[in-house]
Amino acid sequence: MYAKCGDISNAKRIFERRGSRNDVCWNTMITGLAVHGRSREALELFSQIEESSEKPNSVSFLSVLSACAHGGFTDEGLQIFSKMKEKYGLEAGIEHYGLIFHGVFINLIK
Repeated sequence: MYAKCGDISNAKRIFERRGSRNDVCWNTMITGLAVHGRSREALELFSQIEESSEKPNSVSFLSVLSACAHGGFTDEGLQIFSKMKEKYGLEAGIEHYGLIFHGVFINLIK
């Protein structure tokens, strides 16, 4: 709720206090950061999920690709996108491709 409402400080505090984190916890925090313009932090959190015992799922990739698209991190987005299939065996959906296209397109017009 905190992340969705833009209270990232409280969302982070609760997230960090939580001992075990499942995919919902990770995805909520990554999405909250991405939606509220904190793309770099969303990318850092995605790196943490990769290092944790919990592995990213398709929603995790939507969240981090959204952060990349809106933050102008085209190269990082393409690298992350390639990990979906290669490293995690996940199939990209139209939403994933849409975010990649959006990120590349926005970067081209800047």
